[in-house]
Amino acid sequence: MARPDTVIVLVPGGMGTSLDLGSLEVWNSSTSALWMVLDPALLLPWLPLTPVSLVPVYGDFLAFLGSQGYSQANDNLYPFAYDWRQGLLYCSTALADFVKTRVEPNLAGRKILFLAHSYGCMVTRWAILLPLAAPLINNALIRGIVAAGPPMLGIPSAFQNLVAAPDLGSLFYAVFQMTRFLFPALAEEVQVSINRALVAVTAQLECIPTYPILSGGSYTGPQPYSAFNWSGLPPELQTLINAVQQDLTAITTAPWTGVVMTVFLSDTTPTDTGYILDPNDQLLLRLPPGPGDGTVPYQSAQAFSSASANVVNLTYPHMTLFDDPVGRNFLINNGVI
Repeated sequence: MARPDTVIVLVPGGMGTSLDLGSLEVWNSSTSALWMVLDPALLLPWLPLTPVSLVPVYGDFLAFLGSQGYSQANDNLYPFAYDWRQGLLYCSTALADFVKTRVEPNLAGRKILFLAHSYGCMVTRWAILLPLAAPLINNALIRGIVAAGPPMLGIPSAFQNLVAAPDLGSLFYAVFQMTRFLFPALAEEVQVSINRALVAVTAQLECIPTYPILSGGSYTGPQPYSAFNWSGLPPELQTLINAVQQDLTAITTAPWTGVVMTVFLSDTTPTDTGYILDPNDQLLLRLPPGPGDGTVPYQSAQAFSSASANVVNLTYPHMTLFDDPVGRNFLINNGVI
């Protein structure tokens, strides 16, 4: 039975919202991702795409929430679809506008529980905490936040996406590996074009754990990919990178202000994979699981948490943390939902 005092806003992770270009679906699953592979310009954030709905990976969790009495029909569940390419400032502003125009008018004395996943945790954190003087979302409207796998210290695959084939799901990986075997020149051309496009995607840059503000975790040695050369970039791109670094500093240093928090994290997720580059910034070899980026998803989630947060250790992988039965039972048994 749904709590009568609660309205849920579900904030998916990066790539967790389907995107359309007019009537053409260009992102929703591994299959539709091929549009972005064939035309990497679709990744560029200045090309307007329309957010439509959450991708199928959230279907089971939405069904679970429905079984607990939360649904859009009941006006107590609001999935937030957003253009995840645009970066934290844009996406958090969109979330605040969504709350103000879609959710707040229907609260009727109830308060908001944010259920956020992966990159969506960062978007939610920004909207709740920044600007410091007057956050985008009125905290008086918030009952709490459940953050599943917040990538506070970066996302392991983000750096790989700039120097190797992007992580777009198992189906794409299988197709790309076959293409690489049968048509190596074509595969190389596709990979290079994607890598170059991703360098200009704000959200992609925000997730790379190479910036000083993100150098956390237990590993304190030299970064395996320290040869990566950020100099010599076009002025416009360098300006974007500088802005990203400023945004990361802002969100990392913004203190939590009494928001009731539960954090889901997976303590069985392997540590990040590191990379060794040659002098031309080409992927030379991949390290086995080890210190890698200098952080692991577990430590990222801990870095996101407030001191008073309820931290729940799960065993499901990052992409399906909300499907873990232990986490779901925690939400029910502790009256979170």
